[in-house]
Amino acid sequence: MEEVRQNGSTATVWFGDEPVFGHNADRGAWLHPSSECGRDDIPVPPEKEQDSKWRSTVDSRRASHEPKVGKRYKCWCCRWLREVQRHHAQGEVICCAVSNIFNSDWVELYGAGSSELSDADAEAHGLPKEVFRNERPKGWGQGRIRISGGFGGDFDRKAPVHPRTKKPLGVGCRWERQALDGMGFPVYAFFMP
Repeated sequence: MEEVRQNGSTATVWFGDEPVFGHNADRGAWLHPSSECGRDDIPVPPEKEQDSKWRSTVDSRRASHEPKVGKRYKCWCCRWLREVQRHHAQGEVICCAVSNIFNSDWVELYGAGSSELSDADAEAHGLPKEVFRNERPKGWGQGRIRISGGFGGDFDRKAPVHPRTKKPLGVGCRWERQALDGMGFPVYAFFMP
């Protein structure tokens, strides 16, 4: 992140080992909207008063557990939406990247890759298709993309599959793209940051 920040700004939020609410709940039946959901830093209500948005684990980079009634947790989606809105209010043009390949050697060093999901891969993994107000670029989530401007080489456009979950990586990134698509201002997408 420090390398990315030296060359611009970012609306990324990172909580590391702190457990937070995520982009879905109720076994995927509830998806976080493109606006605040009402869970961020709010005490978890008693189980009989919980609607579907509360029926979720709280997750960190290392663990997942059930939220405790009365305890407050952050919602990373609400925090991220606020950060994007803050950048927009400052007059910044909002852009998103569909990969975390900042430099070509990041693929080997950090396992960086694309989060694009083709319709065929979405169906194969039981995931929602990526649908936007404007058309997706030709080749979305399939084949390779050639990068110029000093990066050299070409990269997979397909999201790699996680060895443990057997699901394509980038589920949070795909939610972010859907949330950005629902905002009332233009957002420009690029393959690399």
